Amino acid sequence: MNWINFLAGHDIPLFSTETTLQTALDGIVEMRHKTGIFLENDKVVGIITERDIIKSFISGISSSERAFDYCTKGVVTIHQSRSIEYALGTVISKNLKRVPVVDDEGRYVGLLTQDALLNYFEIKNDGMKQKALNLIQGKTLITAKTTDTLALVASTMYKNKIGLLPLTKAKKVVGTIHEVDILRLIKKGVSFDDSAEAYMTADVLFVEENSYSDDILELMDNRGVSHVLVLGKDGDTIGALSKRDLVRNLKDNYQKILEKKLKNARDALSLIPNPIIELSKSEESYYVSWHNAKAQEAIGGMLFDLKITDIIKDDKFSAVLSECATTGESRSCVILLVDRSYEVMCYKLDESSLQLLFNDLTEIKKSEEYLRSVIDFLPELIVVSDGVDMLSCNKSLLDFFGFTTFDEFKASYTCICEAFIGGDGYLHYDQHGSWLHDTVKNMENGAESLVKLFDRKSAKELIFSVKAATFMHNRKEFLVTFFDVTEAKKQQMLLEAKNKELEELASVDSLTGVYNRNKLREIALYEFRKYKRDKAPISLIMIDIDYFKKINDTYGHNVGDYALKSISSIVMENIRESDVFARWGGEEFVILTPKTNIENAEILAEKLRKKIANFEFDGIGTITCSFGVAEIQEGFELENLLENADKALYVAKRSGRNRTEMYLA
Repeated sequence: MNWINFLAGHDIPLFSTETTLQTALDGIVEMRHKTGIFLENDKVVGIITERDIIKSFISGISSSERAFDYCTKGVVTIHQSRSIEYALGTVISKNLKRVPVVDDEGRYVGLLTQDALLNYFEIKNDGMKQKALNLIQGKTLITAKTTDTLALVASTMYKNKIGLLPLTKAKKVVGTIHEVDILRLIKKGVSFDDSAEAYMTADVLFVEENSYSDDILELMDNRGVSHVLVLGKDGDTIGALSKRDLVRNLKDNYQKILEKKLKNARDALSLIPNPIIELSKSEESYYVSWHNAKAQEAIGGMLFDLKITDIIKDDKFSAVLSECATTGESRSCVILLVDRSYEVMCYKLDESSLQLLFNDLTEIKKSEEYLRSVIDFLPELIVVSDGVDMLSCNKSLLDFFGFTTFDEFKASYTCICEAFIGGDGYLHYDQHGSWLHDTVKNMENGAESLVKLFDRKSAKELIFSVKAATFMHNRKEFLVTFFDVTEAKKQQMLLEAKNKELEELASVDSLTGVYNRNKLREIALYEFRKYKRDKAPISLIMIDIDYFKKINDTYGHNVGDYALKSISSIVMENIRESDVFARWGGEEFVILTPKTNIENAEILAEKLRKKIANFEFDGIGTITCSFGVAEIQEGFELENLLENADKALYVAKRSGRNRTEMYLA
């Protein structure tokens, strides 16, 4: 699914470059995102925000001036085919509240906002929670007095780039002024020599310093606000939080999860004097998603989000890029960048990512020494192998196995696969090196390769994710990296088990093991939608155990529970797989029968009634049940069908019990 297009908003006012400040103010003041887009030939050429309007007003600019001339934000756009994670990184790294989305031709598609990103990522989980006190650390609370003029308040907000300004009286916060309030006052023509108190919002939204970010976000959404004030333990206001703070917190935590494995590698790569560029695939082209400082020095200018073949215009390079992406095998060629020659090596990281490493041919030896030190610096286990014999390894691998030198390691192991602990779903030892080829094949197919290794320090089995790539000049040699994912896999298994448990609790009656009423309602909603489309009949059978209270009173609740479970088993054994059987509550059960008219439902009910009546219950003898049957009618919801079946059941019980009655409209 194209999430960028799905999340992009389309209720944004669009202006021409000739639009006046007054028209821009009128266009955005009542809009949710307080933003206007300037288009020229359908392409985004500017973006104006509430802050730009306020600046022009406090600067004394005439409202008849062109609004386009007072845009302060540079235009940053994002292509509609980018990933949602890529979009989140762009919004945070460029310090934006919103970013226009464009198509292949650069034409405006919509506006992606922080709110949309927050809703997508759903930060309500313990791994991403932060307390309000932590989120305001390092932020100075800017306030104004209620007696200050609106002009001073607006100037203070613009100068400090804040969207909400608390107003104090006797050193206590008694109200707030928001940027949108300033916009509306400008539009009304209010005198900005007036004091702010007359126009402040007295209904201030406060949160405690120990409130969590997910609760704060939910509170903001419920109240329809974008800012809250934070109260300290003594009841004084100690800070302010905006949705931008929450999305920045989301980014920080989300990136910790996404980049945990790559962080050390990226830090190390930044130390290499070689230019390095990582590329992400969008449709059929590759764009720069990350690069180190050396890459920008070598190529010159901004590289982020640029198409790589527009940066390096070389036919040999284009061919290498295509071959590496298609075959998964590393490729290299020599190109000219500015005034220096580089050997550019292209690696396939996964199905949508490539990495380019540039070697300045005049400093090859120095680069090799740096690369060796970097590999030894990495915490991941790294080995060079042909699948059967090991040719080299890094220091982390030697430390893991308890060796000082590579020769010592080779004296104990010919191939690292000899240390693999077998098991379903894990790579295992073989003398022909097929484990390594399986790893490469899995990478090409986007699958993960896992191995188990024994850690002598902790005396535990650890799980590693394995990646492998061939070298440029010798495709029989592989660089193999082992990432420790033990904790991640444990958490994944715990999460899957918990989800399964919660799903079962939410849908199954704990005593009988059949569906509960919540699950019945869920399935009924689906079946009723099908009925509106297909008009195939649906019937409902309501079952009530006769004299069940007497069973409980006479034999005890344990025997009563046994009766409930036994009757549930009898019903389950005698209905179709498509029928939905649920415990409605107490001694009442319900069967929803799709594609079944009332006559056939009555036949089923009679069959079940006889089966139950003829069953010998241990310690009880015989038990009977009464049945009420009803069929769906046009315009019915589940409650209507239940009501009619209940009426039929009432007739059955009033008529002597142990019988089936139909509700006939």
